[in-house]
Parts: sequence; structure tokens; C-alpha cells
Amino acid sequence: MAAITKETEGPPLPRRILAVYALLVLGVMVEMFVLIQQGTLTAVGAWLAPLKFVGIATFFAAISVALRTIILMIRARGAAVAALVSSKNSS
Repeated sequence: MAAITKETEGPPLPRRILAVYALLVLGVMVEMFVLIQQGTLTAVGAWLAPLKFVGIATFFAAISVALRTIILMIRARGAAVAALVSSKNSS
């Protein structure tokens, strides 16, 4: 039963979720800033395109991290269940 609750790698799950949430919030905030300020900041349009790109890139990075975390958790749980089943079959 101890194998089911054991983390396989990386920080604990709450820290991972917090990191994914922070990346998502940062991406949304940057995107909202660009959309709100776009009309009033026409004089500094040279840096708006890169800032918008950074916001979108951050958003996609957060999605990638979330999917990677989900995959790692599914693999860890699958390995734990397989170990539990094999230990039940051998005894």
C-alpha cells in the first residue's frame, strides 16, 4: 500500500499544481494587459507584439507543464497499481 502514495520524481503535487496555476495566471494577465492597453499605447507598438508573444508562449508553456504533470501522475499510479497487483498475485 505504501507504493501507491509514493512520489516518483519532482516536487510534491501541490507545488506542481501551484506552479501550473501561476503560469496560467501570468499568461492570462499578460494577454489581458495587451488587449486592454492596445488602444491607448499606440506610440509604443514596437514592444507590444513581443509582449503578446510572451503572453501566448507562457500560456502554451503552462498547458505543456500541466499535461506533463498529468502524464507523470498517471504513469506513477499505473506503476503503483501494477506493483500492488503483482504482489497480490505472488502471495
